[in-house]
Amino acid sequence: MPNSACCCLLRAVFLLFFVNPFIQGLSGHSNPVPSHRHRFESNITGLPIVTWEWHHVQTPYLVVIWVFVAALAKLSVVQLNHHVISFVPESGLLIMMGFLFGGIVWGADRAQTFKLLPSTFFYYLLPQIILDASYFMPNKLFFRNLGSILIHAIFGTCWNAAAVGVSLWGCYLAGVMGELNIGLLQFLLFGSLIAAVDPVAVIAVFEEVHVNEVLFILVFGESLLNDGVTVVLYNVFDAFVTLGGPRIDAAEIFKGIFSFVVVAFGGSIVGIAFAMLLSLLTRCTKHIQIIEAGFVFMVGYLAYLTADMLSLSAILS
Repeated sequence: MPNSACCCLLRAVFLLFFVNPFIQGLSGHSNPVPSHRHRFESNITGLPIVTWEWHHVQTPYLVVIWVFVAALAKLSVVQLNHHVISFVPESGLLIMMGFLFGGIVWGADRAQTFKLLPSTFFYYLLPQIILDASYFMPNKLFFRNLGSILIHAIFGTCWNAAAVGVSLWGCYLAGVMGELNIGLLQFLLFGSLIAAVDPVAVIAVFEEVHVNEVLFILVFGESLLNDGVTVVLYNVFDAFVTLGGPRIDAAEIFKGIFSFVVVAFGGSIVGIAFAMLLSLLTRCTKHIQIIEAGFVFMVGYLAYLTADMLSLSAILS
């Protein structure tokens, strides 16, 4: 686990400091950093020894401090609090430490100095989390119980979304929610948003007590795949809400079901294609094993970006 945390930290830092500036440079959205000569020639009065250039490094500096503090929090919870973990789950301790550090940052200047943007999370942090979880997953056990996992991930998630949406719609029709100008599609959209359950604390407890391996892989595999199913469900219902209830007919419903299948299985096909590419590449690295980890990281990240570019399920990919 410490090696896994260090790998995740190194991958996140690599993405934030090398891949992101490279992509921004290609897209033309980043402003080039002016040279030292350009900075000094406007108001130079003498040869400067040391200058304060905080605005040039503000964003990457705050990001790496954020990742560094998160890694320290994980290290302190795992290495220094074995007795506390036996009473309080590890995820609960991390949440409390997040509140503590967040309160310190907010209390320093009564302002949110750093914001975790959605693009930063979905394109730089989430791929590394998914890659780490899938790379260290017990593959034989996972594929041996793939049918049960897919039933829980697909049909269970769809059932959760439908149950939540229809239940809230029934409460609305009963007059419990008051006057709202929304219909069944909006309730189903909300149900798809919260249908996925991520049992992080449960999985951590399962690892501690060493439960039955089939039970563990069912919960773990379902939590890994239901995110992709939820994203597909949300996109389908969001399109239905935008289209409008009166304009939805049998053809649109069939297209929605077909889109669900294409997005879910298309993302898996993209992931399989990049996995085959990775297996071919690693066959040629017998004498240069130092680049194998780089291939695993880059091909996995390319699979995520390619699936997202094609509007497929990047998480499943």
